[in-house]
Amino acid sequence: MSSDYLINAQILSDRGVPISEVPSDALLKIDGALVLNGVSAVTVELGDVFDFNLIAPDRRIRFEITDSQNATYILGEKDFLIRRTSRRTEGYGYVYTISGLCPVSKCDEYRVLYKSGTNQAKKELPADDFIKQIVLENLGVLATPPFRNLVGLRVEDGASLAPVVSKEFSWRNALELMIEISKDSEKKGTPLYFDIVLDLQANPISEPSLVFKTYTGLRGVDRSLGAEKLTMSIENGALLEIEVVDDRQEEATYILAAGQGEANKRLTKDAQDINRSESSIWGHRERFIDARNVEDDSNIQSEADSELELSRPKVEVFSKLGNSSEYQFLKDWNLGDRVEIEEGGRVYKPTIDMVAFQYTLEKGFEALATARASDFVSV
Repeated sequence: MSSDYLINAQILSDRGVPISEVPSDALLKIDGALVLNGVSAVTVELGDVFDFNLIAPDRRIRFEITDSQNATYILGEKDFLIRRTSRRTEGYGYVYTISGLCPVSKCDEYRVLYKSGTNQAKKELPADDFIKQIVLENLGVLATPPFRNLVGLRVEDGASLAPVVSKEFSWRNALELMIEISKDSEKKGTPLYFDIVLDLQANPISEPSLVFKTYTGLRGVDRSLGAEKLTMSIENGALLEIEVVDDRQEEATYILAAGQGEANKRLTKDAQDINRSESSIWGHRERFIDARNVEDDSNIQSEADSELELSRPKVEVFSKLGNSSEYQFLKDWNLGDRVEIEEGGRVYKPTIDMVAFQYTLEKGFEALATARASDFVSV
């Protein structure tokens, strides 16, 4: 795949207005990773044939990839915000290094700056709309004070496609809260993903060029069935390795959540999985949750139930997808896709949750993905 893919880089303003193409002979190396429901990152090395004066904090770098069929893709459907630069001498010239984070990183810089009990810190909503409200009220047009509003970002309309989640969350980190809500949705039967992607129809001079979106069920394409089906295995060369793990190190069978109050007046609720507790003489495992930012009894119970679900034993398959002539990144699979994997008489249908990518002058562009699942069927 390396020799068949061409990569181009472009520097843009903080709003997304193009500034300059990076000459192909200036692009020395790219290392990065795309992740689901998290912060994607990239590091780029440039030769001194490029005018480094065009680089500035919070300007963007975008990567376009062209495959052997001349189809063009924007890597990750996103730009990366430049957050760190450096230069070093090498031979008779300089090598410049740029490090960037995807716009989801902004969510990690914000907290829910609203007092306990206010409408902005206590909600009961479909999980997809819930997450969008967090963004709107902290990073978006409803943010208070108004200077918190990121003018380059818009939030897509609510769709109410996920289960209802109830939570109190004053002073919480926004990104951690969004991840938690997405997990709450998955526990209720609907996987939920979010991202900040490019809006290529927008005029970046006068309109937000980034849009916050949620995805229910799947972030990408279901390639585990139908016409799009891909079956991957060690034997057909699509998998580099696979590991099946039964992990009980973080297991808990009894959760006590404590809300507000002091001493014997402190509100508490518990949750227990009796079957797991009684599975052996060592089966009872306790965990305490400090939920003092929660006022309502039902929400304290929700915190206990949520932690109990998260504390179940994890039986997961971890797989690395290789690059073969039959299975190529972007053309055949991408971040967020569901694929089918055969191993040891079982079939797994994992979701690709991370794609590491690299470009060098010697090897060209390469990609390596990890996919994981916690369920299987026997074959």
